[in-house]
Order: sequence, then C-alpha cells, then structure tokens
Amino acid sequence: MKITIHRGSHEIGGSCVEVEGRAGSRLLLDIGQPLMNTEKQPPSLPDRLDGVLISHAHQDHYGLLDLVGDAAPCYLSAPTRRLIELTGQYTGKDYSRPEYRTFSSHRPFPCGEFRITPYLVDHSAFDAHGFLIEDGANRIFYSGDFRGHGRKAALLDHLEMQPPSPVDALLLEGTMLGHPAEKIRTEQEIEEKIAAALREHRGLAFVTVSGQNIDRLVTLYRACIRSGRKLVIDPYVGHVLREIHGFSPNIPFPSMEYGRNLGVYFPQRLCRRMRLRLGLGHLLDEFGFLRVRQRELAADPGRYLVLARDSMAAELSERLGGLAENALFLYSLWRGYWEEEKMQKLRGWVEERKMNLVYAHTSGHAYPATLQRLAEAMAPKQIIPIHTLFPEEYPALFRQPVRIVHDGEGIVLSESEEEP
Repeated sequence: MKITIHRGSHEIGGSCVEVEGRAGSRLLLDIGQPLMNTEKQPPSLPDRLDGVLISHAHQDHYGLLDLVGDAAPCYLSAPTRRLIELTGQYTGKDYSRPEYRTFSSHRPFPCGEFRITPYLVDHSAFDAHGFLIEDGANRIFYSGDFRGHGRKAALLDHLEMQPPSPVDALLLEGTMLGHPAEKIRTEQEIEEKIAAALREHRGLAFVTVSGQNIDRLVTLYRACIRSGRKLVIDPYVGHVLREIHGFSPNIPFPSMEYGRNLGVYFPQRLCRRMRLRLGLGHLLDEFGFLRVRQRELAADPGRYLVLARDSMAAELSERLGGLAENALFLYSLWRGYWEEEKMQKLRGWVEERKMNLVYAHTSGHAYPATLQRLAEAMAPKQIIPIHTLFPEEYPALFRQPVRIVHDGEGIVLSESEEEP
C-alpha cells in the first residue's frame, strides 16, 4: 500500500490523502478546501480513482469535491450528504455527483480492492467518521477529525475497548498541537456555563454559533430549558435541524414538540432569498407559527436567547435599537474568528451597544491526551501526522514511531507478515 498526502502534512484544513492498493486501486480520503494558504494550487489528482471517502461535512474536508472526475463514486454517510447538499443549496455551489454511495458505521464495504470500515467518531460535525482501510497486505486507520469531549465522547471509549488493531499506519490529526495548554472543557461544561450566564443576566441575550454545529445547538437549547429561556434561531438553522432530526429523532427542530423553548426569527434578507431565489418559501410558512417578532423581544427580553451572525448585524441594530443595550452576548466559536474581517459588523455592533461578551466554546478536535489514547488503542507500527501545523511535536507525544512527511511525498508500506 502507498500513501500520499496531497495536502495536510503541515496544514490544518484542505485535507486530501491518496491511498494506492497493491493491485493498483486508488482512493482519496477527503478532498477539502484549504482554510489557509488559499492561493496554493489544488492538489494534482490521479486520472483514475476508484472512489472518494468524505469523513464529515466540513468544507475543509469536502470543499474541492468538484475537482474529482465524475467517474469516481463518492462514499459518505447519509447525514453528511444531506448537510453538504444544504450547504450547496444556500451558497450556490454545486456539490452534486453522478454517484453518491452512503455507508453506515461499522459496516464494511468494498471499493476497488479495498475493504473499508467506517467508525463513527465524536466531532463538532454531525456524523463524522474515521476509516479502517485494508487491501489484503496492509491495514491503515484514518482518524479524520475527532475528539473525546463532545456529546458523543463515549464513541472514543468504545473504540478503545474494541480497536481495529494492530494497524500498519495511523494517519492521525493534530489540530490542537502547538496550542497553549488549557483545561479540556466538555460540551456538558459549556452547557452549564451558558445556563449560568443566562440565569444571571436578566435582559436580552444573543449568541453566535455555527449553524451546522449540532452538538452546540443542542447545548444552547438545553441551556435555555435550564434557564427558562427560548432559543431563537433563523430559518436556515431551522432547516438544518429539521433535516438532522430526520436522522436523529432526539435533535430539537422548529415544531410543536419543541416550540416551548425554540422559536424562529425571520431576517428580511435571508427570508427574501429563501422565498424568491431558493424556492424555500414553504419552510418559512412551516416555521411561521414559531416566529418571534420584535414586540415579543421587547415585551419580555429576559425570555430569549437570539442567534446573531455578521450578516444580520445591521438589521438587528435597526430593528432592536436600544433593546440590545448592555445585552449578554455569547460567543460560541473559535476565538480567532472574532478578530477576522468577516466578524467586523457583528463585533462593531456588540461594542457599540456595550454588550457583556462571554466566551463559551470548546474545540471540535482532540487534545494531546486524547490523541495518545487513540494511538495506544490502535497499536500502530507508525503514526503519520496529518491536519496539523506542528508535526514535529508528534515524536515527543507518542511511544510509537512517527513518520513526518511533506505534501506530495509518497510512503510505501511494507507488507504485513500475516493478513488479518
């Protein structure tokens, strides 16, 4: 088996790994849009591929899917496919493929000469997977993006207890390497922090969060229940939750069942686009009975936690006026985004209205101790760093051999002494 990291050996995002089997089958593990070095040329892909595996619905793992020829089938989970389709629908980018093939966790499937077993993992993206890949001579495990402190943390425990070990190589993400040491906060701890902040603050509260971070949206919903508030989302987030509820019935979405603590705010610009350009007016009609208007917010501001994003800042400022003065503002994204230009309008509004800014977030990626747990369970012959800015930190972290490579460099694995 030969492994080539086209992108991701010294970079977070833009993940793309090629695996070639001993009989010549070729497989891509993710094909992502870079988060940095966006001017860098796209990876040079082989003319023939037997398939593309998409680990989860973050654009740094699927965003360059349009570069892959139509002949190669795309393998992904059903929820991941739906989230990618929703992203394409709202952004106008076409991610459609002639052939999508969906998989389920722990159910092996063939692709060329490969036997692939998906493993559901805990991550900030819903239904994220790692993969065991076998070609009869070698076995490798691709971690994808994962963590051990989210709402699905038990998945890592299960993987530790029943690992597909040993493996010839573990391709292991290291997003959190190089960050200052910090306490690992679980999603449950974030829920408690948000609930406490909402109980303490008596006025209107706002939150900015990724519209596809299902774990965090559930956290916000649960925190609102605990603090006697209603989470007010926009129709896009309502659409996302509605679709994911179809795969996971415990996920709240705009409906009679969840209406006591879930409402919908209708931003004019988004609603006009949904009705006139996207053909989604039926969703606005469906969510209409849960609509929260300015008069409701003014009548009882301490009852609501309202989703706010940069594109809504001007409208919220105009509509709410002094209602937002000294409000609570929960920032529930990576800290670095707050200083970026894309947050400029929202940041200016928060500062202008003298809001109380509270940071409430935990990473979607594994901390060093979690990486060590997975490595010990997998018992790999070697670890190959991916999705990291600091591959040089791996050797000090693991007792297993570490193979640091560069983008475009191929690694040929020696054949295992016996087939599993």
